[in-house]
Amino acid sequence: MRPDRLEKLAVAARRLTRQGPVAMGELAAISGISRQELRQLLVALGYRAVAEAGEESLVARPRSRRKGGNRRPRLRMDDGHPFAKLRELTLA
Repeated sequence: MRPDRLEKLAVAARRLTRQGPVAMGELAAISGISRQELRQLLVALGYRAVAEAGEESLVARPRSRRKGGNRRPRLRMDDGHPFAKLRELTLA
């Protein structure tokens, strides 16, 4: 699949899954590939395939949220650390 078509498919999947589960047939028509290939591709992109009432649909995986946002914990710098002296500098 060409990268531009893959990007178009990813955008369509993201937009459609915001409202809830999406039938694979809708996205298969956009992509022009078989349903099995589409399923493998979208699972690789982070979506989850769900079978309900004999119809396979697609849902977005919930994003994991870390407590405190995206910040990483600050590491303590001891006096021997190379960046410890930089902390003491004040710029005018």
